[in-house]
Amino acid sequence: MAERIGSETGTAESMSGLAAAIDGAQAARALQVIRVLPNWDNLKKVPLTQRTWDSDIYESPNSYADRNIIYSRHPATGKIFVVFLNATGKIKLMADEEVIIVNKTDRMFIETDDGRNDIQIVDNEIYLTNAEGIGKGYIITTTR
Repeated sequence: MAERIGSETGTAESMSGLAAAIDGAQAARALQVIRVLPNWDNLKKVPLTQRTWDSDIYESPNSYADRNIIYSRHPATGKIFVVFLNATGKIKLMADEEVIIVNKTDRMFIETDDGRNDIQIVDNEIYLTNAEGIGKGYIITTTR
């Protein structure tokens, strides 16, 4: 059963354990995103009561992390920063949210090339369709 998050510091340390279980090549980008989850949720004023962490899955209205995917919405821009860890990871879009731009990122998570052809949107969920994108960073701009 998932428990409520009690401490942002404890959460970040615990979630680093999830990142440690990720393949070495994917870990660098995954760590970049997983480290910002509690911070960005704090800046978005997501109440602790709306955050869960059961040592396998972190979930809030703003962020999500498990062994398949790690993503969070930037608190100021709303852009989704994501690392797909395998082909089964998916991003759940909000009801009124549409994808406008998909960018691949470099090692510093700075937007570079168009990544729209690497993803597919089905039933308001974003999936990675290009296996070369596994473990790489993407920034997705939406209508939110």
